[in-house]
Amino acid sequence: MQDILPKVMVAGECAGKLTEKGAKILDIDGELKASINFCPPEGDAGTGMIATNTIRENTGNISIGTSIFSMIVLDHQLEKYYKEIDLVTTPDGKPVAMVHCNNGTADFDAWLNIFKEFALDLKIDFSEKGGIYSYLFNKALEAVDDECGFTIFNYLSGEPINKVLDGLPMIIRDKSNTPSLSKFILANLYSIMASIRIGQDILTEKENIQIKQMYAHGGVFKTKKVMQKIVASALNTNVSIYKSASEGGCWGMACLAMYMDKKDDYKSLDDFLEKFLFANQSKYTELADDKIIKSFDKFLNDYKKYLPIQRFADDNIR
Repeated sequence: MQDILPKVMVAGECAGKLTEKGAKILDIDGELKASINFCPPEGDAGTGMIATNTIRENTGNISIGTSIFSMIVLDHQLEKYYKEIDLVTTPDGKPVAMVHCNNGTADFDAWLNIFKEFALDLKIDFSEKGGIYSYLFNKALEAVDDECGFTIFNYLSGEPINKVLDGLPMIIRDKSNTPSLSKFILANLYSIMASIRIGQDILTEKENIQIKQMYAHGGVFKTKKVMQKIVASALNTNVSIYKSASEGGCWGMACLAMYMDKKDDYKSLDDFLEKFLFANQSKYTELADDKIIKSFDKFLNDYKKYLPIQRFADDNIR
């Protein structure tokens, strides 16, 4: 097996050069030239770390889309094995703990489309409020001072981190709490963060992993501040977004290729990112908010309390 697997390499090392024969196989027109350097291959995790400038110890990034995952660069190896935590590395070899959850924004997107359909039928113009999505996202913050009254499981698929194999979208409403639009939207946004927080608690509570700074990327952050502030409060840390965060992994891979050509000018990959790639990049940061922390923790307690209902449905209804 060792003879088949490629050699483990880190960012900046040359993994070989394109031969003339290889160039002809890849490009029969002959435009691709031989002797191009190969970089060590990287997957979405590594290139995402580069795209968000998160390869320093105790920093991390969170990506929120159809699924949701967070990656924290560790300052020490984990003492125990946790099946909820995946271990990967930064492109320069530092250990990284990843929490991946299957259910991100997809169920919430479906609810947003219902509100959008309602608004279109009534010909309501939300342009002065930044569009309907911006209106609804900002509406959520009006409910922070109240109890949500809703517990939402956004499970369009299974969520193994919570021992749910298949999953069933579910809304539970506290009958003693008066429902409102703002509470419903807020509960949906909290639901996106609930499972990822459960995974992060393993790292912070059982392994004493400290998160000094998080960087975020994903479509939910197009409405400035709202989801960013919720993520910061749910994880109790600062959350920043770079202007380049939407570029994604392909851009990150191109940056790693550039590093191989420029590595002699910098002490390390981290030095290259700080002094060259992100030196003039603008970012905006949101801090954890005490009111949202309290509100989210109440939601999370109810979420954990009702998880047996979700598991019962998973076992007996499907």
